Amino acid sequence: MRIIFYFICVLLIFCLNSDLFAQSNKTTPKFLFGLQGGGNFSKLKHDTISFKLTNVFLPAVGLNIRKPFTKKFSMQLGVQFSQRGANNENGTFKLRNKYIDLQLLGQVWFFNFLMVEGGFQYANLVKQEYVQVEQNNDGTSRKGTKRYEMSGYHSQPEFIVGTSIMLEKAIEVGVRYSIPYSGLEYSNFTININLVLNNFKFRKKKNKFKNLNDALENREYCHVLVLQRKKLEHLSPDIAKLENLEELVLDGNKLRTLPPEIGELKKLRKLSVQFNKLDSLPKEIGNLHQLQELYLHHNNLKNLPPEIYNLKNLRYFYIGKNQLESLSERLGELNGLIELDCAYSGVLLELPYSIRYLKNLDLLIIDHNTLFPIPYQPPNSHLKIIKD
Repeated sequence: MRIIFYFICVLLIFCLNSDLFAQSNKTTPKFLFGLQGGGNFSKLKHDTISFKLTNVFLPAVGLNIRKPFTKKFSMQLGVQFSQRGANNENGTFKLRNKYIDLQLLGQVWFFNFLMVEGGFQYANLVKQEYVQVEQNNDGTSRKGTKRYEMSGYHSQPEFIVGTSIMLEKAIEVGVRYSIPYSGLEYSNFTININLVLNNFKFRKKKNKFKNLNDALENREYCHVLVLQRKKLEHLSPDIAKLENLEELVLDGNKLRTLPPEIGELKKLRKLSVQFNKLDSLPKEIGNLHQLQELYLHHNNLKNLPPEIYNLKNLRYFYIGKNQLESLSERLGELNGLIELDCAYSGVLLELPYSIRYLKNLDLLIIDHNTLFPIPYQPPNSHLKIIKD
């Protein structure tokens, strides 16, 4: 068992290669707060106890704070209250130890859902006692118990390793195994559920409208507006009155530009203007600081306004099937980009040298005529390039 434990520790250290410490993911919060709970299955040993002990499952609950450094590596600091113990075979004698555990763990993520962790835990012993369950004359247990203070255990540092599976972004289920720094005859196995509080989304119902007039009449409750294939040649400046709008879909119309008032939609997170006749964009589009998704493919755009590179929260940027003459070096300022589509954006379109700064880019869609800068340096090792 000791050899297996040391092997896992060495494996964790080996996994901490240079790729793990690449630039941190800008889309991840600086800190993640968690609520953890579960149960301990302990192997206890006490030299003064003559009867045979059986292991029992006892509760543990605590809090933790996690610092992600990259998509693959994070550190976690935790504190939990836990009970560890054992019973005799018929449950009339019980050993109960109560601890406050301080944990420091390194965590490595694989495939975005599997996590392996290892580190140290200081188990601070708060109370240890011996519980005797009173019995009736016929040998059956009754409700009364007697508790006695005992000795033999103490606070101690421990090694800890474990693994977890992310069921959802906010829920992780895993197991941990810990052994003391000395006295390896004692061990503790934990089944753990961790709730990542940052990732819980208390979703409100998004009200969707398909008519601008209806949306304006209910402007306070309008979150999604879909005006696709309406043969629109102009978008009304009244769109600015939809202060709570989060998604705007204008696909399949005849729009040549967007009104400057589009920049007043401060809560807008998604803007889709595909399959139109756009030949220009207003500079006010750079005021959409909450925008995460921008879909502009299948239009007639020759240039992008410089203000578009102010969209620091942009994650999905689709500008393929246009007539762009070039892409600005300021593209590298959109360092939160996850997906970029620039296929058939222009004849012999050359990607800017600054593309190497897009450390979070997972998908790049190009065509066979797209030119890469020389020398070309990929932004990361996990980038997937698709030639359309």
